[in-house]
Amino acid sequence: MQIRPTTADDRDVFVDTLFAAFARFPDSAGETWSALELDRGLFATAEDGRPVGTAAAYSFELTLPGEVVVPVSGVTAVGVLPTHRRRGALSAMMRRQFADFRARGEILSVLLASEALIYRRFGYGPATYTHRLTVRRHQAAFAVPRADEGSMELLRRADCGELLEEVYDRYRRARPGALSRPHRWWAAEAGQAPISGAPR
Repeated sequence: MQIRPTTADDRDVFVDTLFAAFARFPDSAGETWSALELDRGLFATAEDGRPVGTAAAYSFELTLPGEVVVPVSGVTAVGVLPTHRRRGALSAMMRRQFADFRARGEILSVLLASEALIYRRFGYGPATYTHRLTVRRHQAAFAVPRADEGSMELLRRADCGELLEEVYDRYRRARPGALSRPHRWWAAEAGQAPISGAPR
């Protein structure tokens, strides 16, 4: 199985191949994928050079305890066409990704996995868990009531992008385990409702 990096000209083919691997069909590779870092993408290719698998990564910073910030890679868009599974495509892409991560000086890679067992064999494991709690409103209150000061203003998303980016950046630098959100994500309207049919 041959592995090659993607280029800026590969966006449509990359998205088509990824969606086909998940048995889905995109309308286009437009705004939903505008923040994809194609210099960090990979294709697994068949003997005829046709892409049969995809993998990519985003560049992040991760906050560690003590407000230490380190560069990490965010694994994304990993898929292999059903016609080419169990032939080593995924393993070859993961090996190549790890080599690329080391070359970039990224000491960790992170991902959200719907099928965690697949990634366990490559060394990934749970770093955090999510819990959801429901509290009855009449039994809830702020731990420390705020004095009557300040004001609130309701803004449209289009009018407060810079403010959202600034507030989130202050939050993530002080919160262990939080990831940065690169400016290109905010420019691509991060924080909006996800586009239907787009894998996240």
